Amino acid sequence: MTGSTNRLTGGCQCGALRYEWLEKPTHSSVCYCRMCQKASGQPFMGLTGGERENLRWTRGMLSIFKSSNMVERGFCRDCGTPLTYSFVSAGHISVAINSLDDPEAMPPTRQFDIESKVSWVDGIHTLRAAKADDWLKAKGVTFVSNQHPDKPDSFGPDTCCRCCRARAHVFRAVSLRNLPLKGRASVFGHPSTRSGAGGGGTAAAEKLMSSDPK
Repeated sequence: MTGSTNRLTGGCQCGALRYEWLEKPTHSSVCYCRMCQKASGQPFMGLTGGERENLRWTRGMLSIFKSSNMVERGFCRDCGTPLTYSFVSAGHISVAINSLDDPEAMPPTRQFDIESKVSWVDGIHTLRAAKADDWLKAKGVTFVSNQHPDKPDSFGPDTCCRCCRARAHVFRAVSLRNLPLKGRASVFGHPSTRSGAGGGGTAAAEKLMSSDPK
């Protein structure tokens, strides 16, 4: 959030697109329709929205796919993150709940198109569970994220430390997709990464990433 408690912020995974709600969204829901499944690649899509005039884009330009004669879906052309849902020429617009910096701020209160729900969704909570740190420890690897952090000003002048401020300049100047995979960790990897039993910091992560066939 920014200064006002009503101002929620969010954006895409790579940080090329950032937005701010000038007024808190008025509704939240999940939709199981096949279009939302395909758009998100997930069993459902969580959306929260309000008046279009209250959604301000603070960085980048949204790309639009018209998924039907009724609906437009916005996404980031750089990283592919699905971000918005709106009826054509309507005064309302919704964003993907988990694109918010604080997804807990707008929990869904309704479900739509329940007839399209895939059969295994309701049983997810019964599956065997594990924490990320436990998985990393078992693998003996270090995790370095290339994802834009959940802070509206994390790449600004008041970024947490000198090394992050230096990376901020690189982030603005270089498109992530044009960097070699190995180089991404050295540019964007913060030294306070989560380590597994093998340790090794950024160097270990770069070694791991360089083995990726992509």
